[in-house]
Amino acid sequence: MKLKELIYLFPFVLFTSSIFSQVNTEKFRIAADSLGFSIRSDIDFTLMAGNTDFTYMGTNTRFNYNWGIDYTFLVANGGFGISKGESFFSQALLHLRNVNSVNDVVSIEAFLQYDNNKQILLLDRALIGAGLRFKILQNDDLVMRIGTSTFFEHETYDLDDFSFHKRKTDVVRLSLYWTSSLNLQKDVTLISTTYCQPAINEFKDIRILSDNALNISFGATVDFTIKLQMRFDNLPADGIEKFDLSMKMGLGINL
Repeated sequence: MKLKELIYLFPFVLFTSSIFSQVNTEKFRIAADSLGFSIRSDIDFTLMAGNTDFTYMGTNTRFNYNWGIDYTFLVANGGFGISKGESFFSQALLHLRNVNSVNDVVSIEAFLQYDNNKQILLLDRALIGAGLRFKILQNDDLVMRIGTSTFFEHETYDLDDFSFHKRKTDVVRLSLYWTSSLNLQKDVTLISTTYCQPAINEFKDIRILSDNALNISFGATVDFTIKLQMRFDNLPADGIEKFDLSMKMGLGINL
């Protein structure tokens, strides 16, 4: 059995999302133009409004291994917030994904994830899933892809037994996403991704994430990024708002 096949069995502990199961892994993908190992680390400075109003500093680091036309990556995400002069741990996440290319258009993806997020009362989330990814357009300036997958998700919230929202949930979700990368000019790229994730047995239990990033490259090693993220959860935990908005600015280091 090859190493990349064993990765499917890797016991997972944390990313994705970011914030919740809708994690934008698109911004962590890289072109498979060379074999071997690479790292990208983003350092973000965030202003948040909605459920939480505070200043946030975090990091997103991707460890990528390119097998050729196939690749595997692990994303580690975490950060700290400052509220009323006091610092506290905010959220953390790990996301492991393996991508196998069927041809130039279609890829098969499998992923594992574990995360937590204090701001939305999420103590822990673990999920496992798989799906297909399709390239629908590619030229010198624009790349567009769509994807579909199904995943099983287990969540535990910081709630009591009398809350309206369940303290523990087990849900199977459908995940649909659209992503594009547009070269606005030399060294300036706009990356946009939107996820839609309804529960299969209850479509009103739907989550939507829109993640947009303007990336300005300063040579091959350093990028400056401006990010706008919008999150919607139609059935959030008790006391948590359905809509969140965050804006981030930071640096990306490519190794």
